[in-house]
Amino acid sequence: MKDAGSRLVGPALPPPRHLTVNAALADTGRTSPLGLTFVDAAEREVSMPWADVYRRAKRTAAGLARLGVSEGDRVALLLPTSPAFMDAFFGTLFAGAVPVPLYPPVRLGRLEEYHRATSRMLHVTGSVMVLTDARVRLLLGPSVERARPRLGCHTVDDVSRGDDVLEVPVRPGTLGLIQFSSGSTVDQKPVTLTHEALLAQVAALEMAMPLGAGVPR
Repeated sequence: MKDAGSRLVGPALPPPRHLTVNAALADTGRTSPLGLTFVDAAEREVSMPWADVYRRAKRTAAGLARLGVSEGDRVALLLPTSPAFMDAFFGTLFAGAVPVPLYPPVRLGRLEEYHRATSRMLHVTGSVMVLTDARVRLLLGPSVERARPRLGCHTVDDVSRGDDVLEVPVRPGTLGLIQFSSGSTVDQKPVTLTHEALLAQVAALEMAMPLGAGVPR
């Protein structure tokens, strides 16, 4: 429908159950018996209960803080879809920092173009660190050398070592994600989203695609 100002509007969203993404994961990690399932290229499955996602996020957050990541810092994530990405994404949030997910290299024949674009995105966002895995790290040298993130490039496995945990409190208006546009016609542009905006998007998706009965929210 349209309102008086001729803007397209939808139904009102329900009141949020959580005020931040961090609070949503903490609650889910304590109460939900479910989790995530990852399938690799060989169709092997790896399952991770939400309790483990929560525990690992706090451990990664402590590792990031130990390396010098502070509240509000931007941390670039160059990882495939995997448990390590969850560690990096939620760990960055639990450190009070801002995740910046970027594509890892996928076309070896176009690496120069990839390094040029990636180093630019690292520079534009002011990312202080790159988080990746051992395999992708082998291909990131030129991107990291050009952008020179202040805290360097680290693997998630290295950052997550140790038993210390950290859970920095954040507010709904705190920046929770920087994502880039597709760049199909011009250079990719950064888009900033707060925790409040991210949870509003989740609520809108739940209204459009209701979860089945018995699925915890």
